[in-house]
Amino acid sequence: VMPSTQYFSLRITPSESKEIIISISKKVSKNATVRNGIRRRMRPIIRELSATFKKATYLFVVKPGAEALRGEVLRDQLAQLLKKS
Repeated sequence: VMPSTQYFSLRITPSESKEIIISISKKVSKNATVRNGIRRRMRPIIRELSATFKKATYLFVVKPGAEALRGEVLRDQLAQLLKKS
């Protein structure tokens, strides 16, 4: 089962170490600076929330519409996604 929200989905694969991958396709935005901006906003939130993660590979897939998320809304979406996993 791949937990997902309106803007994100998460795939967890067993691994020797904890690894976090953020995947954003061109369907979200053709503009690389927009995709990189989403990554920059996600990283500190995931780093904070990942303190309790088990050793595994976590693949966060960003869906269209996520580029509009900022601050607490983004944090809530990611926290909600991690609760489902």
